[in-house]
Amino acid sequence: MTSDLKEKTCIIIDDDKFSRETLTDFLSGYKNLSIIKSISDSQLAIKHIAIHKPDLVFLDINMPHKSGMNVMSEINELKLPTTVIFITAHLEYLMDALKTNAFDYLVKPLNKQELDETIKRFLDKSKINSTFLSESHKPDKHSESKIIIRNSYRSLVLTTKDVIYVNADGCYSNVYLTKKKTETISKNIGQIEKYFNENSFFKISRSIIINIKFLTKIDRVKKLVYLTSNETNYELKATKENMISLENLINRLKFHQEL
Repeated sequence: MTSDLKEKTCIIIDDDKFSRETLTDFLSGYKNLSIIKSISDSQLAIKHIAIHKPDLVFLDINMPHKSGMNVMSEINELKLPTTVIFITAHLEYLMDALKTNAFDYLVKPLNKQELDETIKRFLDKSKINSTFLSESHKPDKHSESKIIIRNSYRSLVLTTKDVIYVNADGCYSNVYLTKKKTETISKNIGQIEKYFNENSFFKISRSIIINIKFLTKIDRVKKLVYLTSNETNYELKATKENMISLENLINRLKFHQEL
């Protein structure tokens, strides 16, 4: 895993001993992630989370005395800056779980490959967040930034605050702007992605880059992201992984801005 990322701490909360031991074994291979607590009693969960302030919590949904959903509610109520990954063998609870601020979920029996993919996204996003927050981000910091993209026989000058989103169209890219304007660029999205690397832009799928300034809603169930500009609404398809990462980023930014 990424060697230049500060070590992250995690707590496992699960009444199932086998599940805790399996997860502990799986996580032992991560140099940038250390387990500081493995808890079977969900009633002690919020106490340890508040004391140790882990970067990541693996939280079983269905537990006696206090469910994982209850623990998650306490985390949100106390505004504790931790990322939660739900663990469950009961898929019927996932719909409610996805409405919380959880980063992702894992289904029992735990699969090492799925865990690896989730942890990689968490560590990669943590690195991005660290860079993002260290720059003392302000909503309008880049509002007047301009980018210049060579387009066929001319150079296109765009003001980043006016870019709502960019959508791939084969070998071309469509840039949707405020005031209902659209510019078509004779480059694929991979070629122009580097121009949209400011803090306000986020890639929600292989073909779409959005300006989070216009973000109004994230629907995990339908895997849709909604943007609004000048009373015009945009409904865009997102991948599960990028959508959860986007939501997690927004929640972290909101938390730090409230400090």
